[in-house]
Amino acid sequence: MKTFTLALTVAVIAFVGCSKPEASHTALPAAATVSDLGTVAVSDGGSYDCTLSGGRDCRVCLRALADHRVMVEAVVSRTDAQGNVRILARPHTVAKSGEKVTLEIGEGSVALIPEVKLAAK
Repeated sequence: MKTFTLALTVAVIAFVGCSKPEASHTALPAAATVSDLGTVAVSDGGSYDCTLSGGRDCRVCLRALADHRVMVEAVVSRTDAQGNVRILARPHTVAKSGEKVTLEIGEGSVALIPEVKLAAK
């Protein structure tokens, strides 16, 4: 009985150990696209509009904060043939003025250097 159990165990291990796993057919993700807007300089509370790939529009709003920081808010949208606007992403972050920041927008990202033009006193 011990010999039979041992032989059965070895046969099962040999069968399972020798089988090859099926190859995975998952597609590799496409390289994420980065839309670099360069330096975006607007007045405090102002906005900057641009067009992205895939028929998407992007509005970047900048608001000055204390310590040379800037609130960066973006709205990425797409307008269909009937004129309906669909919001795709609304990323936001706080960054230092003059330093590059990247915002994730779903299908890629938007990179920019925020600069707020303060009103002269």
